[in-house]
Amino acid sequence: MMTRSLSAAIAFAGATILFGGSALSAQMMGQGMGRGMGHPSMARHHEAMMNGIPAKFADLRNPLPIDSATLSAGRQVYQADCASCHGAEGRGDGPLARTLNPPPADLAWSARMPLSRQDGYLYWTIAEGGQQFGTAMPAFGQALTRKQAWSVIAYIQHDLGR
Repeated sequence: MMTRSLSAAIAFAGATILFGGSALSAQMMGQGMGRGMGHPSMARHHEAMMNGIPAKFADLRNPLPIDSATLSAGRQVYQADCASCHGAEGRGDGPLARTLNPPPADLAWSARMPLSRQDGYLYWTIAEGGQQFGTAMPAFGQALTRKQAWSVIAYIQHDLGR
């Protein structure tokens, strides 16, 4: 069985071959997404890739059906609690974004990445916020009900990620 570090190294090597060496740095981890791996908004992603998602979140699965009611509820939570920083379309360009350093994550972009397709990763992000990674994202673990958190996860994965 491969370790997570070995898996990450193999994925990195494969991407380097696929994207042509140094182009990977510019397109996948740098200017192409506007933030490099050293940027705090990528710190959670790096932590998860190197050490895994924390055990209490790793096996979580969204219990809600992915239907119009769930997505509508998720959209409402997103508009009320996320859009002011992440923007209406999840691009990290909400009205408060320019006041934050580091800027909010581009959820529309990250929702298309494999790690963000894992329910537990997004639940961890929403529940614990970004303080441990040097970002201003508040922890919503106590502010949102589990149903609200799962509905906004569904919305991010299925509507923002398209």
